[in-house]
Amino acid sequence: MIAIIAENRKTASLIAATTGAIQKHKEYFENDDYTITWISECPITLTIVTDDRRTVSTADGYHPVMHKFRRIIRQKKTSNGLATDQSAVRRLEVIDEILERCSSIIVATAPDGDGERAFRYVYEYLGYTKPFRRMRLSELTEEAIRIELDNPQNGNDFNTMYAAAECRAKADITVSFNASRAFALATGIQDEYLGRLHIPVLAMICSRYKACRRFVSTSYWQLHATLEHNGVLGKFRHFKNIPTMREAEDMFKRIASHPQATITKVTRKRMLRRQPLPYNLSELTKECCAIAGLSSKRILNAAVSLYEQRLISDPRTDCRYISDDIMKRMPSILQRLLIAEEYSPYYGAIHTKRLPHQCVNNEKAKIKHAIITTGIRPKGLDNDERTVYDMIARRILEAFASGCKTEQVTVDAVIAGLPFRLQERRTAAAECRTIYGLSGNPYTEPVSKRHDIPEFEQGDTPDIAGHDIGKCHTMPEPLYTEATLLKAMECAGNETECVSKHKRQCTYGIGTAEIRTRIIADLFEKGYIEYSGETIIPTAKGLSLYDKVKGMVIADMNIAAEHEKLLEKMQRGETVAEDFMRIIEAHTAKAVKEIMGIGQPRNTIKDE
Repeated sequence: MIAIIAENRKTASLIAATTGAIQKHKEYFENDDYTITWISECPITLTIVTDDRRTVSTADGYHPVMHKFRRIIRQKKTSNGLATDQSAVRRLEVIDEILERCSSIIVATAPDGDGERAFRYVYEYLGYTKPFRRMRLSELTEEAIRIELDNPQNGNDFNTMYAAAECRAKADITVSFNASRAFALATGIQDEYLGRLHIPVLAMICSRYKACRRFVSTSYWQLHATLEHNGVLGKFRHFKNIPTMREAEDMFKRIASHPQATITKVTRKRMLRRQPLPYNLSELTKECCAIAGLSSKRILNAAVSLYEQRLISDPRTDCRYISDDIMKRMPSILQRLLIAEEYSPYYGAIHTKRLPHQCVNNEKAKIKHAIITTGIRPKGLDNDERTVYDMIARRILEAFASGCKTEQVTVDAVIAGLPFRLQERRTAAAECRTIYGLSGNPYTEPVSKRHDIPEFEQGDTPDIAGHDIGKCHTMPEPLYTEATLLKAMECAGNETECVSKHKRQCTYGIGTAEIRTRIIADLFEKGYIEYSGETIIPTAKGLSLYDKVKGMVIADMNIAAEHEKLLEKMQRGETVAEDFMRIIEAHTAKAVKEIMGIGQPRNTIKDE
């Protein structure tokens, strides 16, 4: 008999339906060949070993750092404190009974670090050494389940993934436990949580908020001129911002005495706008936050629900590519999408017999591939699920649409000796304008608003139809929205923030998209941040904590990003757990020493 350990009951039931394990029990499904159960919330957790003898600082002010761990059965809060969760005990008993009588084991938890860690904790806690294999269930369709059942991978192939996931968990606990305890001893405040990644993110939010509050705006002026050529108007802007009103007025008067301009240069650059890559969770969350106004937590919950309904592939992925095997299925998936009335505008721009292959990369899609629809028609979705599904479906259609031809037009002119410029980007093909938002697509921004501009040529002397001065004000960096905060977290540690439209994704940041979503949700739940309209601002509690730890290593985003890079290297097998944990222990010791010095004189650290 083969035991299959799934992520949750829903996944277990879908695997059971595929394998014919129709005998239902309260805690598992089975037939003559398979017994299928699930882990759900992991019944085994990691806890730090405390030593009451090591809670007092030494004579020289050193405060011991606790960094030894043990695994225990999950606990829950009761009126009398923490107690063993009996539902976790029961789940362990069921899994133990099934593993005891099985001949082999197949793991079907989420094919990521958390899923691997959940299974290994239970497997090792129960003391099993039987070899196991793993299914990589990127989809829960019957076809995908059968393929993975026929070709499970050796469990040892995921050892580095497990090592990185366990080190992440240990690092989070080591830093948060010791830093929070030190903070309580230094300040007497008992309920603050100083998370390894939470405090750097809170520091980003508070720093931006304070910078906005003390920002002093200054005025400047812009000079515009409208030129007419063959009955068509084009609006030009002076090359530079003008610092004073007097200088702007002098330029305005200077232009008034010249009825014509001279076109000095015309540049037309034609290019092919590449199709966007399919979504990973990070891109889906950022765009859905910005466009649909949903919180990252609601987006993640809706996406996971769609996955469990077999409508999309596993959304918990950082990959934006698909494999050759998935590419073979795309014509069928696209044809099923195009049948729906809401996606009919895409019909003329998608040729299923010659689809572009820019998003096919077997190496990058080795563990998990990009989020795609499965071809199953959705029914009975709630508002959040409908919105998330619709964005994923439209992105898939855009990813496999025809390339979009664009033209960048730059026209330079001289008026009264002053340089002016007009720039316009235009879309060439009608079907491209349909695909990219100019005809009924509620989510995707158009390539350009197709303004008609004069067909200038070098040496033309068009008439000046009008000119004006516009007063402008310098603005601070905007407060974070959830979308821009997720982007900043994704780009943390890069020398320059990823703002280039041509850069597909940031090289590194903090955590995965799922972890970043959880961090933001935790900061809201603990009362450190709140919404002000669409923006995120710190609460009084958040600002108070920030003021105390500002400038310390516990709040340094660059250090947090360096630790994340080491975890990525560990997952690739390029470093080992012992080296990483030594770095974390040293970091924690320094953080604790700084925190224990709260209230003592220290160098003032200015906000950004």
